[in-house]
Amino acid sequence: MQYQIMCGLSGSEMNALLDALRRQNINIPLKAVLTETNAKWSSARLYKELSAERAAFKAIAAKKAAGKGLHNK
Repeated sequence: MQYQIMCGLSGSEMNALLDALRRQNINIPLKAVLTETNAKWSSARLYKELSAERAAFKAIAAKKAAGKGLHNK
């Protein structure tokens, strides 16, 4: 899986970029903003961290979806 690292963008530029990607149905599953902390990481470490974060968000979404199903019965 590929990932995208973004840096040098203002908050409004970042939002515009992400909105444009959504409008074009371009899916980049792993995205990161360059920070003081992750700038020191190897690409392997960044990939590992982004993958773990994505898995955590997917688990949260699955729990929310399961909870909604219970309330709809």
